[in-house]
Amino acid sequence: MDVHNDGALRHELLIVLTQMSVDELPLEGELVDVTRIDGHLVTEFEELLPKSHVMVTVTVEPGPHVLFCNIVGHYSAGMRGVLAGDG
Repeated sequence: MDVHNDGALRHELLIVLTQMSVDELPLEGELVDVTRIDGHLVTEFEELLPKSHVMVTVTVEPGPHVLFCNIVGHYSAGMRGVLAGDG
């Protein structure tokens, strides 16, 4: 997977295997509280600097996965989604 940050701000990308809806993840202030997600963290990419990209290989198990940026305010701004496919 080629992860791009085409914006002007730093981002993170977390991928979590969970049955929880991406729009209902537990918040602690302006951050997703990963410790309260019913599931497990598959991977986390920190320090996705502005105007950068990284090529990564991620092995995921079958099941629903959510993706989100866990920088203050970014999840609430809509930086979240689901990973489509069978894993």
